[in-house]
Amino acid sequence: DYGRFNTLQGARVREFGPTGLFGILARENIITPGIRIEFKKKNLVDGRIVYKPAWVAEKNDDTPGDGGFTPNNGSFLGHEIYGRLRFWIVPKHVRWVVYGAAFINGEIYDNSNTPPASGNGNPIYGATDLVFIF
Repeated sequence: DYGRFNTLQGARVREFGPTGLFGILARENIITPGIRIEFKKKNLVDGRIVYKPAWVAEKNDDTPGDGGFTPNNGSFLGHEIYGRLRFWIVPKHVRWVVYGAAFINGEIYDNSNTPPASGNGNPIYGATDLVFIF
């Protein structure tokens, strides 16, 4: 009997950040309400900003994404802040995308040695893409 949710090979990009590289949170043992603000200016620029605080759903289970068991380190994982801007350089053919994300460690990651608690502070991520559409 396996009572945990497993995404198998599902992507995390839609729910928890810009890419799988910034995969601090996973869809397992997690409570994470959030707010997302999106904007669009004509058909040339669009963007979004997302804020999600995260808690473990069950303190006696693994922390999400790392498999670290931390029953005595509290229940708050931290705050994730994510943003994306997309600009059409050549409308319908060339688009530039800029991503940014930060995770402010909560009590679990501040008080443990499990990933992403590296001891190097709060993880910050940035990336850019140039997309060509043919």
